[in-house]
Amino acid sequence: MKQLKIIVLLTLAVSFSYCNQSSKKQNSQTNQENSPIEITESNGMNSCYLAVLGKDSVKLELVTTKDKFKGFMHYKFFETDNSIGTYEGILSGDTLKGIYRLLSEGIISYSEKYFLLKDNQLLEGVGEIEFPNDSTVKFKDPGRLTYGESINLEKVDCKENFIPKEIKKFYEEFVE
Repeated sequence: MKQLKIIVLLTLAVSFSYCNQSSKKQNSQTNQENSPIEITESNGMNSCYLAVLGKDSVKLELVTTKDKFKGFMHYKFFETDNSIGTYEGILSGDTLKGIYRLLSEGIISYSEKYFLLKDNQLLEGVGEIEFPNDSTVKFKDPGRLTYGESINLEKVDCKENFIPKEIKKFYEEFVE
């Protein structure tokens, strides 16, 4: 019960902080650089992926160009920490190898993420990890990752606001 109260208080504090930031931003003139990441086909090949695990979900919007990709990812968990952020890296054969720059509980950190593309799914790579510093998680040996045992994201249509623009904007304002 005490944990629930703490979570509710933290959520309210973040929401209140966000509302204050939003109202300040609305009073100032916005420009192109401050707008949320837009995933459009004109930037490259556009794709979206979704995993729903009970009350939890993971969403990923990607733009791939040749052997590179960039996108936005949102881990939304029912009773634990959520995270939002950018996912960027290289496409090596059928594997996405990238860094997830994430915001969770007011802290920016970096997590190495590998996904295997198989049958219109992205299968998250799992393996032994190490912490080169306080804000970074990397795989100890990426060649020994296993796929399909963790989160499997299904390819879905990229509908408008797949990952809500407000979430992207909040992330971008926070990391500025």
